[in-house]
Amino acid sequence: MHRVATAHTLRLGLLVACLLAVCACGGGAKPLSEEYGSLSPGTYVADGFQPALSFEVGEGWEVPELQQKPYLEILREYRGGDHFVAISFNNPPPRVSDPTNPDELMPAPKDWVSWYQEHPRLETSEPQPTNVGGVQGRRFDTAVSDLPQGYYSEDCLGTGVPLWPLLRGHHWCAELEGFDRTIVLDGVEGETVIIDVWSDTGASEKVLPEAKKVLDTVEWEDA
Repeated sequence: MHRVATAHTLRLGLLVACLLAVCACGGGAKPLSEEYGSLSPGTYVADGFQPALSFEVGEGWEVPELQQKPYLEILREYRGGDHFVAISFNNPPPRVSDPTNPDELMPAPKDWVSWYQEHPRLETSEPQPTNVGGVQGRRFDTAVSDLPQGYYSEDCLGTGVPLWPLLRGHHWCAELEGFDRTIVLDGVEGETVIIDVWSDTGASEKVLPEAKKVLDTVEWEDA
């Protein structure tokens, strides 16, 4: 489901080469390169994302070309290239698209889970407790719903729903097709982090195990 309006072509239709600035830490972790491309199996640390984090990946993961602060994204394309799984780490923005008037912006909510649940163009599952890197949070699946006949979003390349603006006129979007699991973590070094596990396939049984392997290795630096 999501990404950058452009998110979703790579989800997204976006933008400049990877703007992440990262450095290595102890324990043999590798710096996440400023260049996009394939990642060798191993542990990486990203200090360009705040709060900084490290994670471990196996074969097949990469940093996609279309990348933009304030989010960090990695993805794994399945053999044969018929679908992929992506993990996106987001710093919540100060403003979001008004759910009732997407062309307008409004202050970001304090309760992100409720905001997703009450969004008129989204359908969410019942939030469940979860844990990423020792930080408690809530997870739920999200899908676009109740689009009026003839709906078209220029910001989200068609049937996507704009959620919040990014740099250079792009948007983070929820998309009609695919699968999207949202994880909201509060209190990561005093910050909220929104993690999206998403794919262009609705087969969550293929997507979630791959993402879980990575998320189970996440460590928040100095958390």
